[in-house]
Amino acid sequence: MSRAPIALVLLLAACTYNPPPDVTLVAAKGKYFEVGDPIYLIFSEAVAEDSLSIRIWPGEEKYYTLEGERLPEVKPVVDSCSVGQSSCAGGTQVSLDAERTEATLVIPADKLGILDRPLVLEVEGRLADDSGHSRKVSVFFDFQIVAEIWDPYADVVETASQDVPGELDADVARPEPMGIHVGPYLFFAEFTSPIKLPQQFWSG
Repeated sequence: MSRAPIALVLLLAACTYNPPPDVTLVAAKGKYFEVGDPIYLIFSEAVAEDSLSIRIWPGEEKYYTLEGERLPEVKPVVDSCSVGQSSCAGGTQVSLDAERTEATLVIPADKLGILDRPLVLEVEGRLADDSGHSRKVSVFFDFQIVAEIWDPYADVVETASQDVPGELDADVARPEPMGIHVGPYLFFAEFTSPIKLPQQFWSG
């Protein structure tokens, strides 16, 4: 019995495999987004518009088991919000670009009461391409919507050096958190392990 036809069939099957679309959360500032800013999802290929649907779940540890499984009684903050749907919780919006390779999410965290709370974004498993190849398994992303993302480099004091014109003094031209000024400070710390020991530090 010849094995050549079987090998040929397997080779053709491997060459014609069409994987389902992959999805990536665009998070330039880590997992944090400022309230009001859109959130973007990028797809590896064009997706069928009616296949895109998201859920948003609370992300606090108390809602999950030690193995990371969500407790059965936990309810989604936003349930099955699709492209163009006007009835999503809190006015949440999902839209696709013309190429259907990028989705934009507008999530009014303040209206939903989820501002500054850990969240989980679920892209539901029915996401599919134009050929109908679906993921069948949901994709989850941890994220958080905050009132403001503090930029440590936004408040930089630049002072010209007295030695070289235009050169910044290394002692003062560095990022400083807003509201902290140069001067003497007294720091107090109390250690509890392995022994209880209070300590004071003086910075001139």
